Amino acid sequence: MEDLGELHEIDRICFPAHISFSRSELLYYINHPKSITRVAEAPGRILGFVLARIESGKRAHIITLDVIPEARKKKIGTMLMSEIHCELRKVGVREIFFRS
Repeated sequence: MEDLGELHEIDRICFPAHISFSRSELLYYINHPKSITRVAEAPGRILGFVLARIESGKRAHIITLDVIPEARKKKIGTMLMSEIHCELRKVGVREIFFRS
């Protein structure tokens, strides 16, 4: 994945070291066959991303939702969540959960 470095850096900005993903963990989740990732971009940069994984036929887990600080309060997170919910509904997911 060509944007892995940037996504990893955004995750490190958004979460403390003991919570943020390592580069290999993030790559694992992104490449998992039951994962869906959506990215919000502006010209020349990534503003944020959401990563979800289908846990069973009708349940999915939001792994992370990250938005860079300067793009917050601009509905980027809302747009990402709306997009991921739409994608998950298309594949039959009816329950979405988030663990902190």
